[in-house]
Amino acid sequence: PAFTAQSGLADMPDDGDDIDFYTWLFMPEELFDLLVTQTNLYTTEFNAAAQPSPNSCTGTWRPVSKVEMKRVFALYILTSLVKKSQLREYWCTDFLTSTPVFPSIMARNRFEAIFKFPRFANKATVDKDDKLYKVKPLIDLLSDLFRTVYVPQKQIFVDEELVKYKA
Repeated sequence: PAFTAQSGLADMPDDGDDIDFYTWLFMPEELFDLLVTQTNLYTTEFNAAAQPSPNSCTGTWRPVSKVEMKRVFALYILTSLVKKSQLREYWCTDFLTSTPVFPSIMARNRFEAIFKFPRFANKATVDKDDKLYKVKPLIDLLSDLFRTVYVPQKQIFVDEELVKYKA
């Protein structure tokens, strides 16, 4: 059959700005649904097995919401723009070195608790023979998304440096 597809980006949102495009392409709602569901499931299982102290970040765990997970992602991306030697320093209250945006978005203890447990897969239902089982649902989700978002041209060339070769 002849190649008749229109190559390029498909189903791109018409209105919006660069942030909308970025979130549409790399951070779809399905990603956060998966992450929130699996993180809450794992944390519930972890707390049931570990019986953590009430003073620990997991002992006071409450289920994470999609909004909170998006905030954790945003804060983590922001750490690449504002360099500090330790993660806890972003919540420092010292007059000279404080970064007030971090505590205004999320409390440090809550950030650390959520950041400790992100999960993409339920280990009870995955194929543990697959070495990528912990991120397989993420790979599948993004592969499906990229397949619907971009239609390649008729001919695709692969640079030989990208393909592992043993002579």
